[in-house]
Amino acid sequence: FSSLLFLCSSISFHFIFRLAQAAVGSCLLSMYLGYLLMFVLEDFCLVCVCTYVINGLLLLIALNSPPAQPQGTKKQN
Repeated sequence: FSSLLFLCSSISFHFIFRLAQAAVGSCLLSMYLGYLLMFVLEDFCLVCVCTYVINGLLLLIALNSPPAQPQGTKKQN
């Protein structure tokens, strides 16, 4: 799923907007799950932490990706 989002992130503006929304949602959920893991369960899970890092990287990619040009417009020099 994550690799599909990364590879398709340059399709259109609407897709990038949805990608950013999904990345923000996944980061918020990851923060909640990380809180539960560290402070409630008082445990460490390497797979879980790697998932949190990947979600954070997806958020950075989604927020830093350049917007796609609308179809039918010419690129200015």
